[in-house]
Amino acid sequence: MEVASKSKGWCWWLLVLVIAALVVTAAGLTLWRNFHIPDKEAAHVPRSSGGIVEKYAYALNIAMQFFDVQKSGKLVNNKIAWRGDSGLEDGSEDNLDLSKGMYDAGDLMKFGFPMAFTATVLSWTILEYGDQMKAVKELEHAQDSLKWITDYLINAHPSDNVLYIQVGDPELDHKCWERPEIMTERRPLTQVNVTYPGTEVAAETAAAMASASIVFKTINSAYSKLLLQHAQQLFSFADTFRGSYSISIPQVGTYYNSTGYGDELLWAASWLYHATKDQSYLRYVTVQNGNAFANWGRPTWFSWDNKLAGTQVLLSRVNFFGAEEISNAENLGLQMYRETAEAVMCGLLPDSPTGTSHRTDGGLIWVNKWNALQYSVASAFLAVLYSDYMLGSQTSTLYCSGALYKPMDLRRFAILQADYVLGNNPMKISYLVGYGSNYPQYVHHRGASIPVNANTGCDDGFKWLSSIDPNPNVAVGALVVNASILPFWYITTGKEITNACCTNPRFHHLPSSLRVKGSSQNKEAPKISFNQKVMAAEEDVDLSNLKSQLSQTHIMWKQEMEQSQSHVDVLQAKLMEVKVRVQWSEEDAKKELEVLWRRVKTTATLLMYLKSKARIMAVPHLAHTSCGIKQLDGVGLVDKNGIPLSSWSRNVDVSSFDGPGEETWIGVNIQHGSVDEQDGAYIGELLKSVQMVTDVMETLVKRVIMAESETTIEKEKVTLGQEEIKKKALQVENMSIKLEEMERFALGTNCVLNEMRQRVEDLVEETSRQRQRAAENEQELCRVKQDFESLKSYVNSLISVRETLLSSEKQFQTIERLFERLVSKTTQLESEKMQKEAEVQKLMEENVSRTITECDKSFSSSTRFNLSRPLSNLTVLGSFDNLWEATTHTSSVWDCFNTGASSYKLRRQLSVIDGLPQSLKQAFGAKMSKLKIKHIYQKTFPVSRYSFLSVWYEVQS
Repeated sequence: MEVASKSKGWCWWLLVLVIAALVVTAAGLTLWRNFHIPDKEAAHVPRSSGGIVEKYAYALNIAMQFFDVQKSGKLVNNKIAWRGDSGLEDGSEDNLDLSKGMYDAGDLMKFGFPMAFTATVLSWTILEYGDQMKAVKELEHAQDSLKWITDYLINAHPSDNVLYIQVGDPELDHKCWERPEIMTERRPLTQVNVTYPGTEVAAETAAAMASASIVFKTINSAYSKLLLQHAQQLFSFADTFRGSYSISIPQVGTYYNSTGYGDELLWAASWLYHATKDQSYLRYVTVQNGNAFANWGRPTWFSWDNKLAGTQVLLSRVNFFGAEEISNAENLGLQMYRETAEAVMCGLLPDSPTGTSHRTDGGLIWVNKWNALQYSVASAFLAVLYSDYMLGSQTSTLYCSGALYKPMDLRRFAILQADYVLGNNPMKISYLVGYGSNYPQYVHHRGASIPVNANTGCDDGFKWLSSIDPNPNVAVGALVVNASILPFWYITTGKEITNACCTNPRFHHLPSSLRVKGSSQNKEAPKISFNQKVMAAEEDVDLSNLKSQLSQTHIMWKQEMEQSQSHVDVLQAKLMEVKVRVQWSEEDAKKELEVLWRRVKTTATLLMYLKSKARIMAVPHLAHTSCGIKQLDGVGLVDKNGIPLSSWSRNVDVSSFDGPGEETWIGVNIQHGSVDEQDGAYIGELLKSVQMVTDVMETLVKRVIMAESETTIEKEKVTLGQEEIKKKALQVENMSIKLEEMERFALGTNCVLNEMRQRVEDLVEETSRQRQRAAENEQELCRVKQDFESLKSYVNSLISVRETLLSSEKQFQTIERLFERLVSKTTQLESEKMQKEAEVQKLMEENVSRTITECDKSFSSSTRFNLSRPLSNLTVLGSFDNLWEATTHTSSVWDCFNTGASSYKLRRQLSVIDGLPQSLKQAFGAKMSKLKIKHIYQKTFPVSRYSFLSVWYEVQS
C-alpha cells in the first residue's frame, strides 16, 4: 500500500480510532443498522453471539474519558477533577462563540481539520456499534462528546462560504507551558473563505456534520436537520471554491499539512449520500469524480489526511447491501470502490499474498515513526467493519490473489492490533494511559504535567515539562503515538515510557544511532543487542569458572578437531565440485533470466501499447485516426484500404483468436536451438498476437462507426417521428379543445332542448285542448252553417230589397268595398288577436261583473237604440250600418238576457218585438239565432265582434 507524505502533526484525535477498535472487539459480531439497511437484508445482519469482553469494556471506559480531559469551554458534569472551565473567550474577537471543541494533544490549540475527522469517525463508530456502546453504558457519553465537537463546528460556520478552522497561534502556544484554565496568551482566529479556500477542511467538516446528523436523527431531529443544513452548505463551498488550505494558508502546513483534497470531497459526498439518500451525491463519487479522485485499484492507509480507504469501505457498504434506483454507471463505480477496499483488506492480512510488509514481528502495523499507532488502529477499525459487512451480506470469502479468507480472519487481525495497544507486546506495557497497572507516567500534556494548585505563568511552566517526576495528574485515555520507539527508550533509560499523544521531548536526547535504527527498520526492537548485554554481565560474574572449564576441554576439542579435519578436506573437495556446477548453473540461469527479462519487458511494452491503443480507441476522433478512417467528399467515411462505409463487413474475424497453444510453443522451442532464436520466435508470436488484437480492435471500431451511422439514421427517423407525434399531439389537443367546446355547447343545447321539449309538451297539451275545442266548434259551425243558411236567405231577401232600393250599380260597389274593408279590418284584427288574447282573457274574467252594469247602461241609453222604434225605419233607411247597429244592440240585449239579467225594463223592451209584423219577426228571429251563435262562439273562443262578422260574411257570400 502507498504511504502518503504526512505532516508529523499532533494526534490526540487518534484516540477515537482506538475507541473504534476497542468497540468492535468488545463483543460478538453485531452490525448497527442506522444506515438503513434494506428490509430484505435485515434477516442477514449478524447479531451478538456472545457476552461483553470485560477487558475491552474497561479499556473503552478509560479511552472515553480522554474526551473529558480535552474539553474546552464551560464544562458540564465534569468528571475530571483536575480540569475546569477554559477558553471561554475563544472567538469573541469576531463575535463568535468558539469556546467548545477539543484541545489538540497536550497543547492548547484547536485545529478544525483533525477535530472534524474525530467527529466523523466517532459518528461512524456510534452508528455501526452503538448497541455495544450502550451495553457498556458508554453510548450516551459518546453522543455527548460528539455534540461537544459539533456545537463548536456549527458556531465555526457563521455563513455559507466562511469556516473558522483554527483557534490560537501554534507558535505562541509552543512558547508557553501552562494549564488551559489560566492561559493568558493571545488566541487569534484563522478562517477559510472564497478568497482563501480550504476544500479539504471544509469537506471534512461537512462529512462530520452529515455523519453526526444521522446519529442525532432519532434523538434530536431539529439538531439533526441543522447539522445536515450546515453539511450541505459546506460541501457546496468546498466543491465550488476548490483549493488546498495548505496553499491558501501556508503556516498550517507545519502542523496538519494536507496532501490533497480529492479524498475529502469523496468522503463528504459519501456521508451526505448516507444522510440524505440523494442520488446526486452517489453520482458525484462514482460517475463524476471517481476517476479523478478515487485512486481505484491502489490501496492506501486510512488517516486524518487520507480518507480514501475509509471512503472505499463506506461505499462498499452500499454495494454490499444495495440501494434503490442506482444506474449501471453508478453500480460500476461502487464495484470499483469495493474492489479497492478488498485490496486494502488483503494488504492487512498477515499471511495474504499481497500482505503489506509494514508490520513488526509482533504483527503491529508500522508505517513510519511519526504517529505509528494511527495506522494500526485505523486499519483495525476498517478491517472489523469490512468483516461485519461481509457477514451482514452473507459474503463468506475474501479473495486475495489466489487465496481465500473469511470475515473472522479480518476480525482476528483487528483483535491483534487492539491487544497490542493494551499490553500484549514485548514491553508488556499498555499504550493507553490509565489502562492496567503498567502504563506511561510521563505524558506530554500541559494539564496533566502541572499540579492544579501550581501558580505558573507562560514561561515558568516549562519546569513541569522537564520534571523527572511522574505527572501529578493522569491524562486518562491518552494514547502513545510512537509505540515503535518504546523499546529503545526502555533500553536506554531503564524507565517505562514517557510518551503519549505526541513525541516526548526526552526522546530528542536519545543517541542518533538508536533513533536512526528505530526509524529505518520495520522491526519490533533490537532484542539481540539487549540479550548480548545481559550475557556480557553474566560472563563477568562467572569468568573464573569458565576459565577452568575451558582448560579441561581444550585438549578434548583439539582431538576432535583433528579428526574432523579429514572430513573437512573431503567436504571441501565436494564443495569445489558443487561450486563449479553452481557456477555453470548460475550462468545458465542468468542467461535464462535475461531472456525472461527481455520477454517481460517486451510483454510490458506491448501491454502498454495495447493499453494506449485501447485508450485511443475509447476517444472517437482518435480512434478514427488510429484506424486510418477518414472522411472523403462525396463518399463519406472510408477505411485505410479506401473501402467505403457501406461496404464494411459487420463480422469480426475470430479465426485470429486461435493462437498457438502449449504444443505450438513447445515446437517453437524445439525448432529453435539457441535461446536467442527461441526468444525471437516467442517475440514474433507475441507480436502476431498484438497485431491480431489490434486488428480486432480496428474491426470493432468499424462496427461502432457503422452502429453510430445506423443510430444517426434511426435518430433522424425518431426525430421525424417525434415531430409528427408533436403535430398529431397538437391536432389532438385542438380537437380536445373543440370537443370541450362542443360538450359545453351540447350542454347548453340540451338545456334549450329541455326547455323546448317542455314547451312542446305544453303546446301538445294546448293543441289537444284546441283540437277538442275545434271539434266542438266544428259542431257549432255546422249549426252556424244552418243558421247562416237561414241568415243567407234573409240576406238574399234583404239584397232583393236592397236591389230594389238601390237603383244604381255604384251603390252596390260601395257595399262591396265596405265588405272588403270589413274583411281587411277583420284580417288586421286577427293579427292583433294573439296580442290581445291575454288581455281579452283577463277582460273576460271582468266581463261577468261588468256585463250587468253595461246592460243596465245600454237599456238606460236612449241615444244608441230604442226598441220601441219601428224596425221599418231601419228598412226604409236601407243602410246596412243601421241594421248592424240594431242587431248589435239586440245582441247586447241578448247577452244580458243570457247572463241572467232580469230587469223589468229589458222584458218590456222585448215585448215590443211581439208587436212587430210577422215578416219582421222572422227576420229578427233569424238575427237572434245568429246572435245566440255569436254568444256561444265568444264563450268558446273569445274574439271581437269583427271576427264573428267575418264568419257571417263568409256564410252570407
